[in-house]
Amino acid sequence: ANALRNVGDVGSSIQVYKDALKIDPKHANSIIYYSLALKTLGKFEESILFCKKALEIRQDWGMVHRHLSSMVKYKKDNEHFKIMLSLIDDKNLLKEDKMHICFGLSKAFEDIKEYKKAFSFLSKANDLYRKEIKFSTKNSNNWFKSVKNVFSKEFCEISKDENSELGEGIIFVLGMPRSGTSLVEQILSSHSKVFGAGELKHFRKSVDRVFVEADGKKFPHNVDLYPKASFLEVGREYENMISSLRGDSPFFVDKMPYNFMYLPLIKLSLPKSKIVLTERNPIDNCLSIYKQKFGIGNAYAYNQKELAEYYNSYKDIVKNWKEIFNEQIFSLNYEQLINNQKEV
Repeated sequence: ANALRNVGDVGSSIQVYKDALKIDPKHANSIIYYSLALKTLGKFEESILFCKKALEIRQDWGMVHRHLSSMVKYKKDNEHFKIMLSLIDDKNLLKEDKMHICFGLSKAFEDIKEYKKAFSFLSKANDLYRKEIKFSTKNSNNWFKSVKNVFSKEFCEISKDENSELGEGIIFVLGMPRSGTSLVEQILSSHSKVFGAGELKHFRKSVDRVFVEADGKKFPHNVDLYPKASFLEVGREYENMISSLRGDSPFFVDKMPYNFMYLPLIKLSLPKSKIVLTERNPIDNCLSIYKQKFGIGNAYAYNQKELAEYYNSYKDIVKNWKEIFNEQIFSLNYEQLINNQKEV
């Protein structure tokens, strides 16, 4: 069930979770992941119900409290609000549970417009998680620079294949997380001819399968060791990987935000694909990221300085891609989209 949910087939995962809960109605992980799947499908009332069932098994389960808080509009007298406040002072509370509950309390205090307390808990939550992970913006900056150096305007020009039909009907929606990629996918996939696949790791996997490490060099440092035809091989690999998901849909949306790193490679490997770059007010974008507890990855998100540094690196590399590909990138402003969808 988790595997199905992770590849974007949430609908199928629901039935597997149901089957698991028939075998063991009190299986804690099945309950909470079923709740997460329900939330993804917009079934919030049912998702909340299963959150509460999970908390009956373990009341101080921090991740469940955070998950529940994302679906509740709080008032001062909210019972769940009171429970989280009582738990946060428990000296026996595990650090991981405390971190999640701090995120939940931040959301609750924001709802009741006590913004100083909201940000205080938000900072505590991020600090607690940041201490548990290893990350350096120096590494990410160096990687971005390497990609820029390899995929120069001249290199992209001599490497493209204008006769290839690969990528027909494929739309990549990319940008920073929390910049509007989900909203854009929802709008596009509301059309009967468009399949929204969610955030797929398939393109990066296709790159790794073709540009395998050679002479001790990994992508992007090994690109010059492979023939130019390798780019189209990446495209074929990607199309094969998505074929079962896409079925006979004329249009297919991949909204993995971090594909912005591979934008030149997307255009070289899938020449007929379309690129939608979502952009948002930088402060709003970064604050929205800082308020989010992500799953795996996004390690830059839990420290304000590192978040700003990563965002600046993102802006730098995207500026470079815009100069190279120009009108081949459709830049979509989030604020304009929510204010006037039809005009955008």
